[in-house]
Formats: sequence, structure tokens, C-alpha cells
Amino acid sequence: MRSPALLAEQPFDSISMSQIATRAKVGRTAVYNHFPDKEVLLLEFMRRVTLQFSQRLEEAIAQVNDPLAQLRIYIRAHLEMTTRYHLNSTFNLRTQVSRENSAHLHDHATIISTRLLEILGRCMESGAIPKQNPHALIPLIHSRVWREIDSPPTHSSARQRSPPCRLSFFEASVRISPLRPLRNVPLG
Repeated sequence: MRSPALLAEQPFDSISMSQIATRAKVGRTAVYNHFPDKEVLLLEFMRRVTLQFSQRLEEAIAQVNDPLAQLRIYIRAHLEMTTRYHLNSTFNLRTQVSRENSAHLHDHATIISTRLLEILGRCMESGAIPKQNPHALIPLIHSRVWREIDSPPTHSSARQRSPPCRLSFFEASVRISPLRPLRNVPLG
């Protein structure tokens, strides 16, 4: 499943179900048979992407026992997922959906944050990072991911580097010493 290309081309409020159906190469009524409106469709897309991410993350984390390595896997996977599906920061989804559907926008974030909370707990339990409020670390780590996505390197050699090369930002955020990049850990 790919990021909705229409969102990259025009504002959400100007996209019609007919355009969505055309892009999906299905009849308009087929779309309405499954989704009453485009907001519900978008929320379902977000839910599916999040569940796929969570499943792939769990599979990758299960391959390593070291909590710091698990944290690196999470950060790397989150960077990759966010890069693939991120809507630019000028797109404020909360202002584009109804109040009723707006309440569901945090559903996908809760799934992702829960994975990170579990990993941070294991890191603290093992003594890999100092004991601290993991709920305070979650927005710190996620904001760093968003900053990395919203402000990508402009130099061509820096742009070609993979996310693992830039993990030192995150390591400093949770006060851990740098680790060598992981190899052979499939993320999807």
C-alpha cells in the first residue's frame, strides 16, 4: 500500500470519492460500498499502514535480544515508515476531517507509541538507558523523527546516507552511547 498520491497533488478537502475511485481503477460505487466517505477511507488507510508497520517491527525486534538494538530498529523503521507515508508538515489533518473522525486520528499513534514504550521499558530494565519517564521520551524521539523528515539533508552525499547513519541524534536524546549500525535485520 502506497501513500495516497492524490494528497501529494491537491488538498484533502478538494479530493472527491470519484477521483479516488478513478485512481484505484474501480467504480465509484465500489468505493462507497466499503467507505461512506473519504475521511473514513483515509483513517482506514492510516490504520492498515500502522498495523503493517507494527507487525514488521515486532518481527524485526524478535530477532534481537539487546534492548538498545531494538530501539535502533524501532527508530530506523519509524524513519523509513514516516518517509514513505508522511504528509508534509503543512498538511494539518486535524483541520481537514470532521470532529467525529478527528477523534480517531490518535488511534494509529497509540499503536506506534505502545511499541516504543515497551522497548524503552526494556532499555531501562536492562540498565541500557537511565531510568526516566518513558512517556516523556516518546514525544522527544518522535519529534526528532519528524524533524529529520521535514528537514532532510540538502547535500547530495548526505541525502544518500541511510537513516541508520543519522541515529546519533536519537542516541543523544535518550542518553545512550552510539552503537554500530545493525546489519541483516529485515524491516519489511
